[in-house]
Amino acid sequence: MENYPPVPFPKRQAPKQTSLGSFFTTLATNTMNTLSSSLVPHYTYEGNPYIFNTVCDCLNRMDYTGLEYQCTNGIPAELRCYIWYALLLRPTDPWEIRALYSEAQGTQYRSMQSMLKNIDSAGLQEMQEISKIDSKTLRVIECDIVRTFPEGAEYLFKMPEIVQMLKRILIIYSIIHTNRGYFQGLNDIVGLLIVAFLEPRQYDGVFVLPTEDVLFQSESTVYFILESIMEKLYPNNSTVFHVDHLMTKFINTIDDYFDLIAGSQINRPNSDIVKQQTYRWFVCLFSREFHYHMTFAIWDNFIVRNGFTEFIIFFALSMILTVTGKYNTSDIEKFNDSLKAFLNQMKGDDLCGIITTAYTHQQSFNTIGNVVY
Repeated sequence: MENYPPVPFPKRQAPKQTSLGSFFTTLATNTMNTLSSSLVPHYTYEGNPYIFNTVCDCLNRMDYTGLEYQCTNGIPAELRCYIWYALLLRPTDPWEIRALYSEAQGTQYRSMQSMLKNIDSAGLQEMQEISKIDSKTLRVIECDIVRTFPEGAEYLFKMPEIVQMLKRILIIYSIIHTNRGYFQGLNDIVGLLIVAFLEPRQYDGVFVLPTEDVLFQSESTVYFILESIMEKLYPNNSTVFHVDHLMTKFINTIDDYFDLIAGSQINRPNSDIVKQQTYRWFVCLFSREFHYHMTFAIWDNFIVRNGFTEFIIFFALSMILTVTGKYNTSDIEKFNDSLKAFLNQMKGDDLCGIITTAYTHQQSFNTIGNVVY
């Protein structure tokens, strides 16, 4: 038997066929799975399992264009964090993707950590001197840390080691980007990234605290993934708050939708409700609205798609049209209660439908030439 060199992402082996009948049954099943993977949306936490082997090929070859194309209808859940790592950091070694860690970035991050070597025992004044961040920002970070509890992984953020990881990442990011500054909601984004890159360390579905070395590697990776996401939200080193940028685009998009596409067939939603709801969505990138499983399914799409902010805009449009079409918007307080109940009851298939509709809206805009960037 010929021995093949090991690869970072081995394919799943199909069982051997014992008869002609089983061969044709398997062939028919594989054909249906292929059609399902390419034609049916799988925008859920479980994602698209039918492209597992194809995605492994792309990861092994570091074919990032092919990877984006293959994942347009959903990501295989088992490979999610590897796909995020590959597409956001674009490494040049497939074994780095498998490890979810770069030695070079680890060295760089360790030097950043050295700025904060006394952070765990430092008082507020000492932390301010170390970090060059104003005392108000440090207080806000301290308050936000204790409010970070991604739904479905709350217990993870009761572990002191994870709390300190979150704290270091937020302060280091704020030191490096003093011109942009810390914003409330960054803690939620980082919290979700910590969950995503610790998820492979789960044991029987329960997060287990890894060794100190592995914990450092995860922290380093989360920091550089955060940098990549922020680069997409703040292109060309922009210092304009990303929510202001997204909100301006969104208001223009919703106006164009009713003026050019929907016309008078649908009632225009209350503008105060639109701004109130979308503000938090844009601040936290939807991470406070759903169980983390659903948020992962949303994030899959703006990580895989080149139009990062474009998907955020059209997903928000799809969400707003869905909820304002269901509930009376004349009373903001009652609407908020109805929306909360709607989000709590939402299932994976419901979310998949909203994401699919977002792409339908995007295609409509592309057709009429009003593309949002």
